[in-house]
Amino acid sequence: MATNQDRRIALCASCDRCRSRKTKCDGNRPCGNCANKYMKKHRLTSIAGIDPSLFECIYSPAKRRGPVPGKSTTRKSDEMNQNGLGGMKGNKSNLMRMDMAGFG
Repeated sequence: MATNQDRRIALCASCDRCRSRKTKCDGNRPCGNCANKYMKKHRLTSIAGIDPSLFECIYSPAKRRGPVPGKSTTRKSDEMNQNGLGGMKGNKSNLMRMDMAGFG
């Protein structure tokens, strides 16, 4: 089994700047968009020999998606069950009877 130290943190496919601007990120370090911004800002023609940490091209950890483990019910469904309304949910025959009674 892998311990917490052995696990790798999944990083996002695009850097923070590309994600906020909703532009295509090439995934390099620094990415093309961040390199172009740095070159324009400092009036350079090439980024050769420049430390990559100066580009501010940061890849954040990916956000965890899906339900929270151990939490199977929602608060709203619990309230409906306590009020007795949960039994009618999804019961087509009861709904049809109520519909027909109203038109009768």
